[in-house]
Amino acid sequence: MKRTVAQVSVVLLVLALISAGSAAALGSPCLIKGPGYSFCAGFVSFSSYYLSVPFRPFQAVSGSGSQPDIVVSFSPYVAKVRVWANDPDFSGSRSRLHLATCCYFNTNYQGDGVPGLFSVETGSFLVGGPFDHVRLESANNDYLNWRVEYAKGKYDTYWCKVTSQTTQCGGVTATVSQFYQGSGFDAFQGSNNGTGVQAPIEVTFGFDLYKVWVTAVDPDYGGTRMEAYAANGTLLGTVYFDGDGTPGFTSTSTKSFASSTGIRSVKLIAASNDYVVWQGLTGQSF
Repeated sequence: MKRTVAQVSVVLLVLALISAGSAAALGSPCLIKGPGYSFCAGFVSFSSYYLSVPFRPFQAVSGSGSQPDIVVSFSPYVAKVRVWANDPDFSGSRSRLHLATCCYFNTNYQGDGVPGLFSVETGSFLVGGPFDHVRLESANNDYLNWRVEYAKGKYDTYWCKVTSQTTQCGGVTATVSQFYQGSGFDAFQGSNNGTGVQAPIEVTFGFDLYKVWVTAVDPDYGGTRMEAYAANGTLLGTVYFDGDGTPGFTSTSTKSFASSTGIRSVKLIAASNDYVVWQGLTGQSF
């Protein structure tokens, strides 16, 4: 049956409204902080959940409100410093690496512009020095926290991680003014065996999700992946994280998977013989 132009216009308008309604029905991205209730995913269970020690971030004070500046001091001085900002949403945050007896080298973080969606930005990756401290400054209207690594010598290949208020590593003591751990950005792992091989983690959501994001911290080799499953156990798909191919050099890789069928669970699987932890698990409901 031939349709008139007016009829075709009505059909297209209805389809457009249906499409717009479907898009509008999706919830906002929501950080899943660990086992327990999350407003975007209901009650969430983990087959195993242990906090990472080497990659656990820190902040100045407890809570997710405004954070005072943090200073990480090095004694003796160091030649290399790396800083990660966890979940900067807006511009205004920065890390300021200080060259002893001289001046600051500033790194400004742009932010992802999407509150609720986890992201990581890297900055202050400078080689030379001597650097005596780094100052970490959060924007007034944004909650984020930090990870810091350093190396004493210009040609050192091993990076020391700041894991406590006073860290001694590589012949250097790193001291943090205003130090607190325990946040929504905590990195987690599957086995309580330090930096050994990690068990896969199965995460089950209280109801179906449309999309799931997660960040793999320090994937070195290929094979680290997230598998997504429907409520009936059907494998919906697999996404692989990017390895840097360099053990001892920290990097991050963030991937996501979406399905209109509905994601009821995911499995987070590290590559064989690779120590990988996870951060920023985020869900989006229908």
